[in-house]
Amino acid sequence: MKEIRYRIKTLSPILISGESGDPFMIETKEYIPGNNILGALAANYIKMNKLNNYYQQEKPTDSNFLNWFVNGTTGYSNAYKIENGGTAIPLPLSIQHIKNEEGKIYDLLYDDTSEQMKAFRGFGMIKGNKLIKTKVVKSSTPHHERDYETGAAKSGIFFNYGSISAGQEFEGVISLDDNSADEFYEIFSKIKRLRIGKSKTAEYGNVEFALFKEPSLQVKDIIIKDGKISLTLLSNMILYDENGFPTIKLENLEKYLKKNIGENVEIIKAFLKSEENENYVGVWKLRKPSEISFMAGSCLLLKVDDKDINEIKKLQTKGMGERRHEGYGKIDFGLQSDISITLDVNNEKRLHLKPVNTRVPEIVCKTAIGIANEYLKKAAAVEALTEVSKAKREEINLLSHQVSRLEGIARLSETDEIFKKNIKTLRKTSKDKLNDCVFAGSNLFMFLTGQDILNYQSIKTETQKIEILFADLNIDKTEIDNINKKLFKVYYLTLFAALRKAIKEENKK
Repeated sequence: MKEIRYRIKTLSPILISGESGDPFMIETKEYIPGNNILGALAANYIKMNKLNNYYQQEKPTDSNFLNWFVNGTTGYSNAYKIENGGTAIPLPLSIQHIKNEEGKIYDLLYDDTSEQMKAFRGFGMIKGNKLIKTKVVKSSTPHHERDYETGAAKSGIFFNYGSISAGQEFEGVISLDDNSADEFYEIFSKIKRLRIGKSKTAEYGNVEFALFKEPSLQVKDIIIKDGKISLTLLSNMILYDENGFPTIKLENLEKYLKKNIGENVEIIKAFLKSEENENYVGVWKLRKPSEISFMAGSCLLLKVDDKDINEIKKLQTKGMGERRHEGYGKIDFGLQSDISITLDVNNEKRLHLKPVNTRVPEIVCKTAIGIANEYLKKAAAVEALTEVSKAKREEINLLSHQVSRLEGIARLSETDEIFKKNIKTLRKTSKDKLNDCVFAGSNLFMFLTGQDILNYQSIKTETQKIEILFADLNIDKTEIDNINKKLFKVYYLTLFAALRKAIKEENKK
């Protein structure tokens, strides 16, 4: 087998659908799965060789297409971010730090501690005894839901796309037969651009693509020390049981290792997590059935015999489990050891990307401002209704038409300051009635002239979220001030409408 490196540089945001707990958020993975590269190159090969009806043939005849994309003999690894002179990997689950003390690190495959520990999340590199964390920069963009019958946007229905930001580089490996590697390189090294991920026909998914024949790193020796060796999953691994079903049982994993390495293999320690895998197959226009897998970063400490070293090397080259050609089952023996690990503090700084020529569309900015306006208006209205609900109705000593007059003053006032001034200049008889009305722990006159609705915690929280969104979209902060200036009217009109309703209900008793 030969390995050809591939490198991806994001020229626009890319979206590789991942799991999200928010129904209005489509989150992205932080790496590029091997099956996305397989699909993108297959689509280009079909286009270059005019094989549009290839999948409808009873006996496909293009041997290159079969070997490179169909029968599983060519493997496409996941692409992880390049940073700090190397390619990141999913950090092993056993490498953890003392809670609230990130610099104190233990590899729990080898170390024991009574301290409360917390696992590192995400990606990084282990260079000698240094742990170097890597940050994949992401962004979030609001979108209208589309009505596919009319082609127009659905009014008031929004969702967010989380995406990998432009300007970052990722690297993976393509493993293929020695006899066809040169031809593969000759054909696909001519491709300089690909479209990958979700919403490729919109503003997402544009990447620069390059192939390299030389390996990125020298192959390291695999060393068994004191009859032990670590096994780390560099990608998700799908394992089938004896009945052909996906399994994440430790006993099935040990059986697999015994079969592929030797009968004396034992699992001493294991740090495992699982994840559901589901992806879309374009030529089927369907999703593949969901399969559960051992998650990348899962790791084991194995007891092995020295004589099994050749089988261990073969397994590392081949990978473990099913669907290895799609990037699953990439492993590394001996990545972890009993040496003490320290955090590379020189790398603990915020990543600043170079500016990329991607301007946020004006319609996106207008949509974001509209969403912000609706969120803050809703928060103001809820606070007004809450204040009325807390008031004792028998202590609201006002008539319905008096509240209507207050409503008219709010409607005609341009700003909150003008509204307060108009309340203060009411005739003495009107002010006395407001002073007699018990409201919000004081009286209604004091409430209307002294209330600052921007001090409500819910409005503060929403404003902070919007400030972050506007900063990401380069929207001027004054847009938030413009929205907040109009909130008083929403608040008081809602308040007075609710007061009138409360008075009418009290009068019916």
